[in-house]
Amino acid sequence: YTTLFRSQRLNISRKSIHVRPPSLMRHLLACMMVYMNTPRLLLIFSLALNLAGVVRITLHQSAKDSTSIDRAVRESLFSEMRADHSIVFVGDSLTELCDWSELLGIPTLNRGIAGDTTADLLGRIHQIAQLHPDSVFLEIGTNDAAKGVTEKQFISNFRSIVNALRSDNPQATIYIESILPVRGNNRRIDGFNAQIRTLVGEHVIYLNVHDRMEENGELPQRYTVDGIHLTVAGYRVWQSVLAPLV
Repeated sequence: YTTLFRSQRLNISRKSIHVRPPSLMRHLLACMMVYMNTPRLLLIFSLALNLAGVVRITLHQSAKDSTSIDRAVRESLFSEMRADHSIVFVGDSLTELCDWSELLGIPTLNRGIAGDTTADLLGRIHQIAQLHPDSVFLEIGTNDAAKGVTEKQFISNFRSIVNALRSDNPQATIYIESILPVRGNNRRIDGFNAQIRTLVGEHVIYLNVHDRMEENGELPQRYTVDGIHLTVAGYRVWQSVLAPLV
């Protein structure tokens, strides 16, 4: 509207309002002038606010439904698709949204599910273990930080995930990828990353992707579309960390 009215002349006095907006806006202004001194204007505003609330709730519910559908579909597929593969990527939406085979130029399996926490991944980790991979790239924790999971619970879940993978695939290399920074406060993410570093051991390697992306304590705008999820520039940084390993 600012752009729309920038070229209009608006002259205001005590007795009159002279404006040259488009015809639709002219009618709206006329209606407001008619109702200005009546309780009906309050009714109109009340209805408008209620409608805005309904739209906001509906959009929020649609987003939640979409995430639930995505999870249900992918969990169903993964329960049946169990072909052995040498390289598997596991994680949340940051993993799911990337075509790792195309990005890295090698065959891979993507077992990321949007919205997953460490507890969610722990509940399906047996499916990953049964793929008998040679290498697992594990990225998880952003949603734990956002949902207020304690460090104690987080590291307990993470340790159980690593142990489950190691138990079924003792010779596989597990690459623990650091939780990536976000736009804004990264205090909880930094604390989680300090915890998962302690899990490094035989065939378990920590990849510090976080520090390659962080600038001034957060994720730079050029690397993200919404403060969390990555642009192609962000994935290119991630690619530069992984390429020497595959």
